[in-house]
Amino acid sequence: MSLSNDDRATARLGDITFAFEHPQLESSGSGQAAKHEILPVDENDDATTVIQPMGRKARDWTLRGDCYKETADALDNLNGEVVELRHSRHSGDVYVDDVRTNPEGALDENGWRYSYNISLTEVV
Repeated sequence: MSLSNDDRATARLGDITFAFEHPQLESSGSGQAAKHEILPVDENDDATTVIQPMGRKARDWTLRGDCYKETADALDNLNGEVVELRHSRHSGDVYVDDVRTNPEGALDENGWRYSYNISLTEVV
């Protein structure tokens, strides 16, 4: 698929819409379970373990890509905020745990370029 034919919706974090429309979104998460040992009724039985599913933990996300200085400045101000994430992989409220913006030292017709790496936690 060529990038010019990409029909995914443009990603958004809070009020920020990205100039480079489709940043990478990495996911990590796990389920929760409780293990119970069932004691034997008599000495001829063996103890067994039963796993009880308890749902899942909030998913962690990492959003990364490139942007311009104005967007990098706006991203820096999101630390500690709960904002809405709209991305083709996940849409919903997220807590902005950490924002890292790094200047690339590159200037083009739209301004200075930065790379960003944002740690997010799903709000459930």
